[in-house]
Amino acid sequence: MATIDTNPHTPLAATGPLPAYSERAWRHYLSTIIEIEVSPGRWAHLNGPAALDELPLPAPIHVITACNPEGIYRSEEENRAATARLVGEMWVSGFAIARALGRSPSGDHSEVSVALSGLSRPEALRVGRRYSQIAIYEVTDDTVILMACHSERVEAFDRHPTVTPKIFGDASWREAAPARIADRLND
Repeated sequence: MATIDTNPHTPLAATGPLPAYSERAWRHYLSTIIEIEVSPGRWAHLNGPAALDELPLPAPIHVITACNPEGIYRSEEENRAATARLVGEMWVSGFAIARALGRSPSGDHSEVSVALSGLSRPEALRVGRRYSQIAIYEVTDDTVILMACHSERVEAFDRHPTVTPKIFGDASWREAAPARIADRLND
């Protein structure tokens, strides 16, 4: 199996530092519903109250998009081309791969993504940086970890919250969930 270059000194595809993300954007990332295609045309949630009990790929699963690099909206054509490059790169590297979708709880925004099994956390972050992403997700049996690609910021939350998702302004179901699982970050 090929490996991903995790050397932090290797130049990135981006032409400069990513713009700082806002707290509002980070909260939106925390409220993202992650879906995975478990069989052709059949989708299931990886997180939230409707999440699958068991992961469809070996943990950890890293969910990465190539859409809207640097948090800047791109055309559908540009996003489709970037996604095709990401899928091709991961396919030839030999990682387990599935189609994924990150979407807002209201369904008014979504980004096509890939779910990958077999990458280490540093490899996954390197892929996120190479595609100029602000953050990526790591999904384990019990936890979802949101990881910034260009800083040390990470936040973990329960994959199976005990509350129903509700959106009130900037509040997310994740903020209402009873458990913050910071102690699982370094497992």
